[in-house]
Parts: sequence; structure tokens; C-alpha cells
Amino acid sequence: MDPPDRTESLRLTVYYLEQGNLVQVKESLQKSYQYLQDLLPSELSKPTLQEIEIVNKAEKISIENVAWSLRTGAILLPQTSPKNNFFVRFANVVGAAALITVCVDIAEKVFEQLKVYIENVVDEESVISSLGVTLNNLGCVYITRGSFQNAKVSLQRALAIFEVVKTGKECVTVEEKISTIANNLRLVHQAQRSYVADMQLQNDLLSNVSRFAMQPRITAVADYNEALTSLDNRNLRKA
Repeated sequence: MDPPDRTESLRLTVYYLEQGNLVQVKESLQKSYQYLQDLLPSELSKPTLQEIEIVNKAEKISIENVAWSLRTGAILLPQTSPKNNFFVRFANVVGAAALITVCVDIAEKVFEQLKVYIENVVDEESVISSLGVTLNNLGCVYITRGSFQNAKVSLQRALAIFEVVKTGKECVTVEEKISTIANNLRLVHQAQRSYVADMQLQNDLLSNVSRFAMQPRITAVADYNEALTSLDNRNLRKA
């Protein structure tokens, strides 16, 4: 595929998301997914400025929107440093866009494909962090599906990865990711009515939030999802 056409379907996805045209969004997402199946990661080793701009815009819109009719958790994005693989960012944002538009089958397939790819890449910190991001987002897919045990396994693995890569220089960024994943994991505990585990995780989160400023979107998504879970558990006062 010629460079100008490689991200055309993703560009259309962003455009239709901005227009609120979900029918066209799903059609363009299907094309992005089909393209992803035949894409070699090396083909995006030297992205054009246009491709970078499209992915940047897609990432922005994917974290500013959530599927409010469902519990999805909070989506994470890979690092945007030059060292990070652009293919990882491209695939992740296709999965994220699919998740927020409730194209759950596509989202799951994309994140599973991305997980397998990352696990076979050289063991570098940026790659390990991307694996943590992918596992978190895959956990969000499982939450949407109601597959809470699968979500728990995926999110716990993501949490363990960021606990390992936590360093002084990136401490705030990593702690923010840890808090995001932990909030998603709380949804699982609440859905499974594991109240002791949920309370322990909440206490851990409170200690982190007191030291690091969380993005408002993360807090909002966590509160909204907790309200939905409380409704499911018939705890109307908490909801």
C-alpha cells in the first residue's frame, strides 16, 4: 500500500468520530483492521509526518471519548518517544477506537495481535511498557465483555509490569499508569464482589493520588464505571 493510503482508513475513523457518524466509523474501523492484518511492522518504521499527525489525532480522540453505555475502564496509550515502535502506536489506537465505539470483536483481536507482537520484540523498557499498556487495554475489552476473570489476569499482569519498570525519572508517568490500571482492576473486584481486595486496592490508590496528580479523565472514567458497577450490585446509594 502506498504511504499516503496506509492510514487513510484511520483518518476516516477519526473524521467520522468527530462527526458522530458511528455507522461510517465502524466501516472505516473494519478497513483499518483488515489493513492491519497484512501490515508488516517494518512498513511503519519510518512514518511520514502525515501518518504521525493522524495517529496523534486518533490517540487524542480515543482517550477523550468513552463508551458511556458500558463499563470499559480507562484506556492507556503507549509512549510517544522516538524509541517507541510506531507500529505499536498505530495498532493500539485502532484497538482503542474500536473499543470506544463498542466494536469489541475488533478491539480484542487487535490487542491480542499486538500483545503477541510485543512479546516477541527485544526486551527493552519502552517495549515492556507498551506490553503493560496493551494488557491494560485488553483488560478493558474483557471488562466490556463481562469476562471478569480474564480481565483480572490481564490487568494484574499489566500492574506487575509497571511496578517493575517504575524509575525515578518517569515516576509520575508510571505511577499514573499504575493508578489507571488499578482503577480498572477495582471494577473487576467490584463486579466479582471481592470487597476486601477492592478496599485494599482503593487504599493503595489513595496513597498514590496524594503524591501524584491524576488526569481528570482517569478519575472521571473510574468514578463513572464504579457507579455502573454499584448499580449492578444494587448499591444505589453508592452509585
